[in-house]
Amino acid sequence: MKENEKNISDFFKETYPEFALSANYRSLPSIRDGLKPVHRRILMALKDVAPPNGTTKKSAKVVGEVLSSTHPHGDMSVYDAMIRMAQNFYLNLPLIQGQGNLGSISGASPAAMRYTEVKISNFIDWLCLEGVTKGAVPLIDNYDRSRKEPIVLPVKIPLLLINGIASGSIGVGFASTFPSHNIEEIAQCCSYILECKKNKETISIKKIVSLIKGPDFPTFGSVSKDGIENYIKTGNGSIKIRGEVKEENNTLIISSIPYGTTTSKLITSILNCNKDDNEKLPEIKEIRDETTLDPKTFLAKVKIVLELKKGSNKKDVIEKLFKYSDLELSMGISLNVIDENNSVKTINVLDALTNWCDFRIETIKRQAQFEYQFFASRFHTVEGLLKIHPYINEIIEIIKLNETEESACQELVKKLNITSKQAQDIVKTRIGNLTKIKVSLLEKEAETLTEKLKLCSEIISSDQKVIDIINNDFKEIKTYINTKRKTLIL
Repeated sequence: MKENEKNISDFFKETYPEFALSANYRSLPSIRDGLKPVHRRILMALKDVAPPNGTTKKSAKVVGEVLSSTHPHGDMSVYDAMIRMAQNFYLNLPLIQGQGNLGSISGASPAAMRYTEVKISNFIDWLCLEGVTKGAVPLIDNYDRSRKEPIVLPVKIPLLLINGIASGSIGVGFASTFPSHNIEEIAQCCSYILECKKNKETISIKKIVSLIKGPDFPTFGSVSKDGIENYIKTGNGSIKIRGEVKEENNTLIISSIPYGTTTSKLITSILNCNKDDNEKLPEIKEIRDETTLDPKTFLAKVKIVLELKKGSNKKDVIEKLFKYSDLELSMGISLNVIDENNSVKTINVLDALTNWCDFRIETIKRQAQFEYQFFASRFHTVEGLLKIHPYINEIIEIIKLNETEESACQELVKKLNITSKQAQDIVKTRIGNLTKIKVSLLEKEAETLTEKLKLCSEIISSDQKVIDIINNDFKEIKTYINTKRKTLIL
């Protein structure tokens, strides 16, 4: 072996940990905003390419922006992530507004990216991105250092629990799967935790278990109560998910399907029950998929009709469907996330809630600090402009007699007892802005800035003020979203 050559095993020992950390960072969601880097980058790209007040843009254009600006990976992986962010049968709270064939609950694939269109809604812009440019979260350089991107997004709701984690979240040595939950129940948990933090009381896991009834899937259906308390306490476990079946004359109507499957997969699993010589469901005569799309809500109305042979016992058939087909599925739960130190961490539901509460408090105070400095700087300028109004003629004369801005500023500081920054602002101000009308506007602006500075100071110093903001955000969210529980707990 040459001196500059390494044994391959030594090479992998040195480089594999770094690769694993990078792969897990991309593959697992953050404990803070519940998103992966690709999701954040898609939302940030939509903010520029398809803003809330604009029209939908071609998906190909958005994917191209994501690839060129922040995420130099495969175009189909970005498009797949973007499509899933728009599917209301995949997420409790879709993060993208789509147009065109974006796939369906039947299992149909979405159209190519050149045909579909997407944008970000006003609500999601407010919910996920407000404060990104106002210091709410740290910014880092993108891959080529041409722009800044946020490490996390200042989300106003625990997306990690509300949208859950899809089974495709597989990293190096770790995988993460977690069910979605009801927004109302999660909001109650957050309010309880914030109240405990304010009063310096111990947070009870029993209280969390009592507030969270269980998973709440966008595909409705039902969940067995067994296993719910265990995964809430440990972050690991398994639950059984069922679709809903109704009896109607000589037919059975499947009106909802388990989360994680499609109507076509379910029908295939039923048909496969009768493939062997030993038919498991001989009572079924015919299967029809009559699933439609509600034109108002754009939610799928699942309807799979099972025609039964005469004399069939419907209850026996239903039990067999749960036993042999995909009408009942088990969901393995493993809550592995990326923590604030970019390390993989296994957490439970209480950990997820308390971490989000701490994170939200931090983002609100960071934004308030940023805005305080901005308003204070502007108030300082306005205060200086108001001071000089009685001396306009004298100021003009000073500026005329000095050859440079620097010397003019120095003389203004001595004459008017103002700061060097105020003097610079005065020198750069147009004379027209010093008229009586402009002065009245400056006085009003000074009053407004004083109020804003007071509010920012209260937020920075008062925990109660921060808690009020978070609770008010939850109330605002409930006006946009239907918080009624979809999934029945058996």
